[in-house]
Amino acid sequence: MTKKKKGLPKGGSYKEDRRMGLFDENFKTLDNWTWSRVGNRKVTDLKEFIDSHSDSKFYIGTDSQKHSTRKKKGKKYWRFTTCLIAHNPRRGGSVLECSETVEVPKHLSGKLTREERLPVLRQRLVYEATKSIHVAWYLNEVMDSSNIEIHVDVNSDSKWDSSRYKDEIVGYVTSQGFACEHKPEAWAASWVADGRC
Repeated sequence: MTKKKKGLPKGGSYKEDRRMGLFDENFKTLDNWTWSRVGNRKVTDLKEFIDSHSDSKFYIGTDSQKHSTRKKKGKKYWRFTTCLIAHNPRRGGSVLECSETVEVPKHLSGKLTREERLPVLRQRLVYEATKSIHVAWYLNEVMDSSNIEIHVDVNSDSKWDSSRYKDEIVGYVTSQGFACEHKPEAWAASWVADGRC
């Protein structure tokens, strides 16, 4: 008989509890992010980049993918990449990126059922959106929110699991006062950031 942990909803288990808050302890404040220009990997100061593109519209997208290390067989991690795109119709666009890795816990590194994957997917999507929102808050200190747009990696097509969380994630972003796009219009997340993961 499996013991139920105090405070868990009915049907909760230790295994389910270990999936909660996967990314909370990994979150770093924006001051600790390392930004680089896409293409040359040169470390760039975020404030200088924003100041040099003050007449641009900014698009923010974050995506994540699961990877395995080659040296340590079986060790898996998620790479989260946030991209900040400054676009001016006359000059074109410039892109900064910032990536971080989060180790996949052992109990999630094997083959999971769909029911086991869904809570993890939800947390990944919330974590991606949170990273983008933190960049948007920083931008909003020096410019109007109408020049900031966040793209989230959730789909409106119900054949994709992320569609279950579309309203939640889009609502999370728009409740912060920022415009939000989801797939298929979310190119900053599903194309730019995805390509850098």
